[in-house]
Amino acid sequence: MNRKLLTMAVAGLLSVAGLSAQEPQLKWVTSQDGMGLEIPQAIKASSDGYVFLMNNFASSDKETSYDPDGSVSKGYSLTTDYFFYNIADGTKASEKTSTGVPDVLQTNGNYNMTLYKVGTDGHLLWGIHTNVGEFSDGAMAATSDGGVVIALKMRHSSRSTYKSDIVCQLVDADGVETSVKWDAPDYETYGGVYQPVLAKISKDGKVEWTKRIDVGYKTVTVSGTQKKLYDNFDLRDMVADGEDNIYLTGTYRTSINFGRNANLSSPRNAEGWDGDVQKTCGDLFVVKLDKAGTAQWNVVTKGQVISCEIPKNIVLDNGNLYVSGYMKGDGESAVMLGNDRLTPSIKDCLFYACIAPADGSVKWARLLQTVEHPVTQDGARMKPMCLAASGNELYMGGSFYGNVMDGENVCLENPNKQTNGLRAFILKCNAENGAVQAGIMIDGALTEVENIIPKDGNLLAPGYDLYAASYLYTLDTDLTSNSLKTYPLKNSISTATQGGVVVGDLLVSAMNANRTATFPGCDWTLNVINNGDNNYRACVFTGHDISSLSTGIVSAPAADTGFRAYAGKGELIVETLSACQVQVYGIDGRAILSFEAPEGRTTKSLPAGLYIVNDRKVAVY
Repeated sequence: MNRKLLTMAVAGLLSVAGLSAQEPQLKWVTSQDGMGLEIPQAIKASSDGYVFLMNNFASSDKETSYDPDGSVSKGYSLTTDYFFYNIADGTKASEKTSTGVPDVLQTNGNYNMTLYKVGTDGHLLWGIHTNVGEFSDGAMAATSDGGVVIALKMRHSSRSTYKSDIVCQLVDADGVETSVKWDAPDYETYGGVYQPVLAKISKDGKVEWTKRIDVGYKTVTVSGTQKKLYDNFDLRDMVADGEDNIYLTGTYRTSINFGRNANLSSPRNAEGWDGDVQKTCGDLFVVKLDKAGTAQWNVVTKGQVISCEIPKNIVLDNGNLYVSGYMKGDGESAVMLGNDRLTPSIKDCLFYACIAPADGSVKWARLLQTVEHPVTQDGARMKPMCLAASGNELYMGGSFYGNVMDGENVCLENPNKQTNGLRAFILKCNAENGAVQAGIMIDGALTEVENIIPKDGNLLAPGYDLYAASYLYTLDTDLTSNSLKTYPLKNSISTATQGGVVVGDLLVSAMNANRTATFPGCDWTLNVINNGDNNYRACVFTGHDISSLSTGIVSAPAADTGFRAYAGKGELIVETLSACQVQVYGIDGRAILSFEAPEGRTTKSLPAGLYIVNDRKVAVY
């Protein structure tokens, strides 16, 4: 019997609160903006109370020119700037200029990477960027020393214009250049093949080490023509533990060799692949690397051939590693993830799994089918974007249309047709076994959730309505529909929030801005630099004070005898008689960690140091 279970939808127009003392208060606005296109890639909190922002920007040595007859020859400069805005009058000041790579072909431009470390006041602490190599996308993980490890998908330039053996060159905070090379056997044939590049960046913006990962390369014959396979992997997300081991997830379509303990070859789902980048084929991987980038173990699927396996997110909590994404198949072919058999349908299906960080053993894996809604029967899609874990609870979010099924039970329902039908969702599951506990759809025009942040007994979910604004959604941890509140963060149509992080009581959000943007509580308008093309976008970052938002669980006071906090080797141990919020600060007052501790015993990995834990001093050794 098809039984609806655990589904809660917020239909119609959402109640959008006006600005008051009970809502997020805008503190600052910054942007990365230049003559080209800029798009946020990732946002992560640092371990020392700051924020990392990874973005891309297009560069070219072909400038825009305007002829007297009114014709425009569009191009863009080599540079992009990090701007800090005075929200009182809208004036801006550049805090860093980054210079990218000239476009070799003089057509669509070269894409470069920028990485910024930003203070809680929005001001730039430092920035690094690439000035050789074409950047596709990447991931990053904050390390315990205040630094970050980045994983970049790089190549020297486009397929037909490979000019040297340098696939990536990083310019650090002091302007020092570090090159990563690949001695390709034949530049003309293999020059434009993307390569994974890992780099460790110190807390001060210095490049400590780099590593290129070997990827298989070859040509195939398509309709009698030789074709190079150049886009052979994807890097999706990564996280670090308290000892700075790195856990990276992605997809591989040819062999990829992270080292002796993670030499991956012969992906099943790419058999016969002709190099068409529109075909999202390949096998998922999860690898563990130590703090020097040496491979420790790997996790891959086994079994039959399916259409695709796309991991999207990976998080570490309470001694477990969680990964989520989507799979597509034919409804009959199955893959094994650990000892669990997953059989995806012809639609994108949500998968998620729990992995032991020590040895890579898969504790459990689950798959939720996506099917057409029985009334509209107009397609189905699952677009997972975020994953969060807190104690015994696991949360996933993104957008979808159709119905999401847990066996015979409907855990998410969206009756909208596929044209403009995507709606945001959040699912709550048991972190011990993956069992679905609750689900909610957030209605609007085209809505999506980009991050889920458990805080003070509530969930904070930065997201957007594509035809309205960037929002912060808040609701309780049970996902009850009457707890949902919606707060506008930026007013700008056809642009999206790319995610957010919380540092103390500050929400830092990364967004796109197309042409212009306005912000609740401000009277000025941010104008995006462009070359006459109104589709050019900037990366926009905002800082909002969220201390006035209602909370459900208060921090345990020092006098509460039902709460204990003490240290182990490389870990913080909390024991409490009832659920409470735990705030961890460095001895200098910087927010380090915030989490909800359930009744009983909870451990968190932390590097050695002195911390303030709910007003108690704790020395981790």
